Amino acid sequence: MDLAKIYPGMLLHICTTGEEGMVISTYAVDNGYGGTVSLRVPKQTRDGINHVEEVLYPFEVETLEENLQRTIDEMRLRTRIAKAAQEQDVMTLAPTALKPTIQ
Repeated sequence: MDLAKIYPGMLLHICTTGEEGMVISTYAVDNGYGGTVSLRVPKQTRDGINHVEEVLYPFEVETLEENLQRTIDEMRLRTRIAKAAQEQDVMTLAPTALKPTIQ
């Protein structure tokens, strides 16, 4: 994600975990990754909800729309793979299932 499009108060999702956090600040430092984004992320603990600050690179965060689109794309891919595997199983079983039995 482009650091210029990220602003304080914006809600973003962490790509790897899907956790949602609020942008506290952005830092345009020359680190080779386009700067950093500071997020305030709620964490569930035994004592309730605590908030932690996480510092991430811009490519590690995504908007809600990007998160949902990636999730939908993953579900479509899983469905396509499952369907292909099921068709492969049917093709493997079909020749034996169609053989006549001698009585």
